[in-house]
Amino acid sequence: ENMDLLPAGGYSYVDGDDEWAFWGDQQANNFSQAVGRSYLGQDEAEAWASYYRTVQSELANQGIDLIIQVVPADWSVVPEQMPDWTEELRGPTNLDYLHDAYPDLPIMDTRQPLRDAAVDGDVYAKRNSHWTAFGGSVGWATLADCLGALDAKYEPLGPLGYTELE
Repeated sequence: ENMDLLPAGGYSYVDGDDEWAFWGDQQANNFSQAVGRSYLGQDEAEAWASYYRTVQSELANQGIDLIIQVVPADWSVVPEQMPDWTEELRGPTNLDYLHDAYPDLPIMDTRQPLRDAAVDGDVYAKRNSHWTAFGGSVGWATLADCLGALDAKYEPLGPLGYTELE
């Protein structure tokens, strides 16, 4: 496959389908995470869970709610754009693991709302790992809905208004 080789010996990106590009492993083992081959060990996962529980407790003592919004990687929203050779390699991701192993944590999963919205427009830039403006608005709407369901005081935080996609 076409990969841009960096002088340090790693890959900066991996070409996907339809002009998509995905971060390589030089960026936090990104591509290995995409195929479920780089994941949190039990100690690392428990450290994250413990950290979030501590933050949640400290915020609760101040009357502040905690919602953990993990911005999903592009490959977890548009896996069909990853190279075909990765299909048999894909497995559960760190977010899957945390979400399943620690259901007590208030982790909000925006992957499905982004997948649903992707039929209406690009939620990620094809050659960049970041949300498009449309993807960001979907992320915000999902967070606003989650907060509104948590407590009526958040109901004024509605979706962002936009009139068209370009």
